[in-house]
Amino acid sequence: MKQTREEGFRRGLVVLATGLGKTWLAAFDSQQMQVRRVLFVAHREEILNQAASTFLRIRPQSRLGYYAGRQRDRDADILCASVQTLGKIHHLSQFAPDHFDYIVIDEFHHAAAATYRALLNHFQPRFLLGLTATPNRTDQSDILSLCDDNLVFNTHLFTAIRAGLLAPFHYYGLLDETVDYREIPWRNGQFDPKELSNRLASLQVLRTPHAASSRLTRPPEKRTLGGFLWAQLSPNGFDLISGSLGLMLVFRALRSTRPMSPRRFSGRSPPPGFWPYAVPAPR
Repeated sequence: MKQTREEGFRRGLVVLATGLGKTWLAAFDSQQMQVRRVLFVAHREEILNQAASTFLRIRPQSRLGYYAGRQRDRDADILCASVQTLGKIHHLSQFAPDHFDYIVIDEFHHAAAATYRALLNHFQPRFLLGLTATPNRTDQSDILSLCDDNLVFNTHLFTAIRAGLLAPFHYYGLLDETVDYREIPWRNGQFDPKELSNRLASLQVLRTPHAASSRLTRPPEKRTLGGFLWAQLSPNGFDLISGSLGLMLVFRALRSTRPMSPRRFSGRSPPPGFWPYAVPAPR
């Protein structure tokens, strides 16, 4: 990071697989530059909270603030901001272009979107760092050009696994023969969320406990690497789960939590060995 600035770059992209410490890198680098004001931008509350905790570990004397939802802590030394809020013109206008010395934009593969571009065009920090684990977008947008074509460092998932930095894993995919995905519109690098939800909600693929069990169970000695994703399929969770106490517990758990937040079961525990996907590989 120091070398790239010595070469005259004021922006740079770092590609690191999940688990390699992208946020820690940003925190240490901001400390190395001895900057006063840091802006950390992300699109999810969970990421902002994790970043806040990490930066305070490295810079415990700094004043932490948020610019997301209804919070407007403009005078913070470390400001964690949601791109949905700060990316709007009337919020950007509250800050001078050089207000922040160091800007970190997490999940930089989203930076081709209009809200990110508005932010990138407005601010002129001493250094801007883009972080991502997945630099290759399906819509072919060139995100590296947004960092002045400066790729500072690059370590992908399988490189990290071969180096012993990350644990190997098995990934289980389920073939879905019930939906013709060719009929679902493809927008902004993904299936249209509303149309996808409608198609899935119209199915009865989980009508019996046996059908669900055959698709979604894994050996009980395994541990999951991921959480439940079904809460994102519709505003009310996964509406198809019915007919089984275990499945209804999952359904209620998903309804009671926000997308991407930790899933907690109420009432009884989920069925033994109930792991939807991704378990570590045996050593």
